[in-house]
Amino acid sequence: MATPDQDMSCIPELQAALGPLLLTRASPSDLSSHSPGSYTIARGCPDNIPPKEQVLPKWTGAFKLFDFPRELRDRIYHYVVHVPGGVHYTTQTKRDLQDRPSSDIVNLFLVSKQVYYESSQMFGRSNTVWLSSSYSPREGYRKPLTGLLRLFPDPAADALTSVSHVYHDTIARPLGMWGMAPSHDSIASGGDGTGHFHKRQKPGETFCEILRDAHVISQRFPKLKVFDAVWYVGLRFHEYPIPECVVHNIATFLKNYGSREEAVKMWLDLMRQWLQKGNVVPLGCVWFSVQGYSTDGFGSEMDEAANEAYQILVKESKDREDIEASGKMWLEDMEEASRCKRKGKSGKKAV
Repeated sequence: MATPDQDMSCIPELQAALGPLLLTRASPSDLSSHSPGSYTIARGCPDNIPPKEQVLPKWTGAFKLFDFPRELRDRIYHYVVHVPGGVHYTTQTKRDLQDRPSSDIVNLFLVSKQVYYESSQMFGRSNTVWLSSSYSPREGYRKPLTGLLRLFPDPAADALTSVSHVYHDTIARPLGMWGMAPSHDSIASGGDGTGHFHKRQKPGETFCEILRDAHVISQRFPKLKVFDAVWYVGLRFHEYPIPECVVHNIATFLKNYGSREEAVKMWLDLMRQWLQKGNVVPLGCVWFSVQGYSTDGFGSEMDEAANEAYQILVKESKDREDIEASGKMWLEDMEEASRCKRKGKSGKKAV
């Protein structure tokens, strides 16, 4: 607690920017009826905290935002532009702001060009952008990723650090009043053989699809740090008996109190097999969120085991690339030395 004859101590930059906002004093009308002295807000808990009605802030007008250091301005922008549930990107509607008023974000963007630039950079660093929705299983079938990224605005793409996309092993075809259309019957019956599914593939194919998309997404978003792949593993209704699924085997193993180390080993063996067939380099920014019923064993332990195994796979791939690069350099050096040796011999013969 500071007394009237004591000087107010404050950071000069903050005082110059905020002015009287940093000084909260008791109103003159209260000084006669209460203990003398003006109050300042400081760290710690003083012995005698003034009553709430004694401390009245005095607002004197706007403050100078650009007198703050950039780090503090970014903190202010973060509180305005951060959307906890992430932002759903779509070119048709603004679903990402349905449950949250957008006036604060829009007003911040309209302050000035410099505020727009700085706050849009913080918007990209603070939020996860969902390229597809978890509540629409057909969305991934309708919207190809390349077309979606082509329409993504460039200023936002340059700032984004976290992107999420939804993947399905199977996408069911909705049935009409008369059931499935004859064109989707078996090939023997004259149909295309797709049956109840728009899309139906094995988990290994989806895994390789995620890794390929990671390369496409990382090229579109140069500052990307996290690519969250929300992976719905084989929705297996419409089929009986239920087909065997290697990913569900790991979930069942964890459900039956299996060890985490063994689950990581099972994931790693699977990913190695899939990677040999896929012929794609894994990127370290990928993070898997494996979706399924919790009663089947899906949950945080399943995700942690999958991502731990994947990071081991990324490290193995990186070491392999380093070895291949060093081997290539060695071959180039040997070829250069052999070329120089041949030139030396030809020069001696000419003499």
